[in-house]
Amino acid sequence: MFPHGVFLSELLGRPVLDDQNQRIGRVGDIGVALADPFPKASLLKIEIGGGKSALVEWDDILAFENGAFKLRSPRVTLGPAEPREGEVLLARDILDKQIVDTNGRKVVRVNDLKLADAVNGVRLVAADIGAPGLLRRLLGSKLAGALARLKGIRLEESLISWNSVELLETELAGAKLVVSHEKLFKLHPADMAEIIEDLHIKEQTAIFHALDSEKAAEMLQEVEPEVQTLILQNLAEEKAADILEEMDPDDAADLLGELHEEKAKDLLKRMDEEDAREVRELLGYDEDTAGGLMTTEFLAFRGSLTAEETINELRRLSPEAETIYYLYVVDEHGTLIGVLSLRDLIVAAPSTPISEIMITDVIKVDVDASPEEIAEIINKYDFLAVPVVNAQGRLVGIVTVDDVFDLVLTPPRRRRLRKKS
Repeated sequence: MFPHGVFLSELLGRPVLDDQNQRIGRVGDIGVALADPFPKASLLKIEIGGGKSALVEWDDILAFENGAFKLRSPRVTLGPAEPREGEVLLARDILDKQIVDTNGRKVVRVNDLKLADAVNGVRLVAADIGAPGLLRRLLGSKLAGALARLKGIRLEESLISWNSVELLETELAGAKLVVSHEKLFKLHPADMAEIIEDLHIKEQTAIFHALDSEKAAEMLQEVEPEVQTLILQNLAEEKAADILEEMDPDDAADLLGELHEEKAKDLLKRMDEEDAREVRELLGYDEDTAGGLMTTEFLAFRGSLTAEETINELRRLSPEAETIYYLYVVDEHGTLIGVLSLRDLIVAAPSTPISEIMITDVIKVDVDASPEEIAEIINKYDFLAVPVVNAQGRLVGIVTVDDVFDLVLTPPRRRRLRKKS
């Protein structure tokens, strides 16, 4: 039918004839079933006139000849022109709408759609997001081409293969369709975050509700602060609390500090008790100090443990730690007494107490240390993280190099929640 491919704009308005070559109406839209990577054409919408329309099965089309669709049947049944579940009408539901190009990792607008013959039918093969698609719709293919030649402009198509496209639910208000976002969820959280920032809040919320809490937390930590706040405010409270529990404590504290006081308190109450306690502790520090920048996720071991015992404990704890580059050694009171390198731990005899192989001269900062002091230490010693101790010398957290990096890129964000008496 379309061996070289055809654009939707070139089919809309084309005549539709019955089996006796009598005109029935004109093409109003084309429906496709979205189950396959390249959706198969399943419906032809016919505008009959007088505000009436009908849908016919694509299999009822005999041919496309001389610029017209010819049906096998002498008549069509008038009725509500609505596709079935899992089907969409291309002009109504996708044309001029936003989609996600998962290959290019960006949100784009559809200017036209390309269909082509396949082994078992006509299929939707690509979305045209370039200027030629828009000109083609406004002027028609021939006139658009003539205008381009007159102006000396080369119209290059900008097509996205449909198997790289992810639809957006908020753009499909007229369709009975639930979007799985399967392709979107396979992207790296940082790539997903860039896409999320370009979407409407309704679509952002829908995507976060569809994600599991761990994946949602990873992605939320990547988006800009103002977008984080907006998303969290629009999520259901239980979902928001679940996501906060999966976030790094310092990032969760940053985010809660941006919310209205009552909203933040409500979410803290819904969080797991231990997770909420860690976040509350961080919110108690001044935002422009080590305490305000640090995370409470670190690895610390008692000096009495052997190398073998420490390795076994490390295997158990490492998934919960933000970094395992440094292993800190503390006494029975939690006082920082040393730091241990992974190399020394691995090569040590299994029965060796780690207190014998640790470095006792530990570079550390106080909870009240300024960001400038921390940055200077990290730069001077080429550290990936710096331990933070309180006035009693107890290890309370670490400031990682990425925390300092974020501070350089963006202004401090954490605000301490005010506590009303």
